[in-house]
Amino acid sequence: MADFPRSQQVSAIVVVRNGERFLRDALQSIAAQTRPPDEILVIDGQSSDSTAQIAQS
Repeated sequence: MADFPRSQQVSAIVVVRNGERFLRDALQSIAAQTRPPDEILVIDGQSSDSTAQIAQS
């Protein structure tokens, strides 16, 4: 596995709409990577469920 220098910023982008059933697991999986991202951007497509609340927690 290649080591990434911390001088390189890593971003993860998640695009989701009404994904409350899957979003928490997806975010936890992203955060648990060998090289966790410096930021996780969640783009919510006008969800009518609790996607936005989960993304903010």
